[in-house]
Amino acid sequence: MIVDTATLLVCSRCSRYGVPAPKTSRAPRASLNVRPLPALRPSEPQLEVVPDYDVKVKKAREEQGLTQEVLAKLVGEKLSVIKRIEMGKLKPSLDLARKLEKALKVRLVEEPKTAKPIQQPRPRLELTLGDVAVIKDSGRKEVE
Repeated sequence: MIVDTATLLVCSRCSRYGVPAPKTSRAPRASLNVRPLPALRPSEPQLEVVPDYDVKVKKAREEQGLTQEVLAKLVGEKLSVIKRIEMGKLKPSLDLARKLEKALKVRLVEEPKTAKPIQQPRPRLELTLGDVAVIKDSGRKEVE
């Protein structure tokens, strides 16, 4: 269907606003900036930092006789980050939690105990040109 000067694929309701595109002619197509949808990956196990990470980190560090400064150097973080983690003011990222696990030999990352329901993708609604554009006919009257 050719609407104005663009070749569009439209529903039967919107086809009245254009003329059928010739089958052999290659009319110029309107250029849309459309990105393809990301490919669906197999579901990866969702991991999260344990709720009592602050107590575990501090206890393990003290049991090993490490200072906060030494622990910070072992995991490649600033001293202020370690302090905030031990005070419970900063939840470590999964990456940092893994480094702390390795340095302190404690478990800080686990699968959530309450299984989060897997969200099913919503069915796509079919949109027509009339749903996303205001079309004016030659009489300058808006058509809905």
